[in-house]
Parts: sequence; C-alpha cells; structure tokens
Amino acid sequence: MAKELKKEIIQFLIPVFVITYGLGAIAYEKGGFHQFPVALYTVYVPGLTVFILYACRKRTLLWNSFSKLQIRFNRYWILGPVLVFLLVSCSFSLSVLVYPEMRKSLQAIQIETQHTTLFTGNTASTICLVFFINLFLAPMLNIFLFLGEEIGWRGFLLPRLMCIYPQATALIVGGFIWAIWQAIGILLGLKYPGQPIAGNIMMVLFCVPTGIILQYFYVRSRCIFVPALMHGALTWTTNTFTHFLVDTSKMPSLWAGSYGLIGVLVMTIAASWIYIRWQSLSSFTYKIQPLKSA
Repeated sequence: MAKELKKEIIQFLIPVFVITYGLGAIAYEKGGFHQFPVALYTVYVPGLTVFILYACRKRTLLWNSFSKLQIRFNRYWILGPVLVFLLVSCSFSLSVLVYPEMRKSLQAIQIETQHTTLFTGNTASTICLVFFINLFLAPMLNIFLFLGEEIGWRGFLLPRLMCIYPQATALIVGGFIWAIWQAIGILLGLKYPGQPIAGNIMMVLFCVPTGIILQYFYVRSRCIFVPALMHGALTWTTNTFTHFLVDTSKMPSLWAGSYGLIGVLVMTIAASWIYIRWQSLSSFTYKIQPLKSA
C-alpha cells in the first residue's frame, strides 16, 4: 500500500508544481503579479488537483469519497481561529517591543480607521470590529480561497505521508513541500519583499510549525474547513495589523511580524506544545486507502 500511496503523492505534486511554477514564471517574465494576476489563482491548484485525481482514478466526486470535506460543526471552528489570532497578536506585540519604530503613531491609526467604511466614530471600537470581521467573517466569505490549499496539503498530502513515514518526519516533509510550493511567490515579492533567498528559507521555517498546528486541528475537528478558516484568519489578521497598526516600511519582514523570525519562534513554541498533546492521542492513526482506478 505504501508504494501506491507514494505514487499518488507524485501524481499530486507534479501537476501542482508544474502549473504553479509555470504561471509564476510567466508572471516573473511579465514583471510581477500586477502584470499577470492570473498567477495568483494558483492557490486553487492543490485542491483542484485532488478533485481531478478522485474523479479520474476513483470515478467519483471528492465530496462523496472524502468524508472530512463534509461540514462538521464543533468547537474547533471557534478555537482554531481564536488561537491563530492570539499567535499573530503575540508575534506583532513582541515585534513592536523589539522594533518600536514599526508601530504607527496614534494619529496615523486614527486616520486609517476614519477612512474605513466600518468606522464607528471611535478608533478603538473600529479596530476591534475590523479584527472580529477579519477573524471570523472574512475567512468564511473567502473559504474557497483557503480550501484550495488545505484540501491539497492537509487533506490529501499529509495523511498519505503519515501513512508512509513516522509522524514527525511526515510533518516536517509536508511543511517543507508546502513552503517550496510557495517559493515562486516569494521570488515575486510576496511576504518578504526584496528577500528572495532569505525569504524562502524563512518560509520553510514558518511552514513547518504552522503546518503542524493546522494538521492537528484538522485531526481534532475531522473537518477540512477548520484549517481553512485558520489559514484565512492568519492571512486576514496579519493584514489587519499591517494595515492599521504597523508601518510596514519600517518593519523588517525577515525578523518581525507573523512571517518573520519572531513569528516563526511563536509558531514553533505553539507547535511544540501541540505536538506533545498530539502524541497523547495514542489511538489516532491515519487509514488511507489508495485511489484505485475504476
């Protein structure tokens, strides 16, 4: 069975990387994502590839075969995004302590809040409202954007890796693959502008612990929507900090914020604690059946 699962992993990774890097190369040649925005839609490629694999090899829809794609409401729908908010907040708070110059002035924050359509008449209440919306509502409204990645990485790849390799090895390998899939985006200036090499190294360091956290919540919730919401909460909460509270021109992207070294350390501490808890789930094992052609 391990041989068949490895074959499926290869069948998944080849088109995902070829399409993503191919579109990324076109964007790079044209001068960036703003000249070729189609490349931004590669976030859907992992999920769509899984759908195609199920349709071609098992001759059935993913929704019917992949039980964890079905909606299962439980407490992790709330706990997951809240944990992400706490980790991102901790990352930026520590970053401001180390780099106080990156914090916006109160006047600049007031100007930003007054320009938003959600302005309530009070700066503090407006920021709280924006955080609430970007923590819970924005990820839900953009759920398919994040499902595109989570179906592929957390739902398809990691369970198969964990059936083949020891748990720790599978989680590290899965995080590494997730990171290098994003390499073309880093080269084009995402997350670490002007730092293509160091940025990709940092992305690996970020994706491994973050992948562990997302995978754990996927296991506990038994629903792929939960890590997708957490992924969305990570993106939108980070954007809220960088838009309203932080001067990104004074923020060293390699060291500060969610994706910098400080954020990596925060995620690593959280992932280590979660991994220890995961080890206590002695009854948990993945049981993946290969997709045999009909």
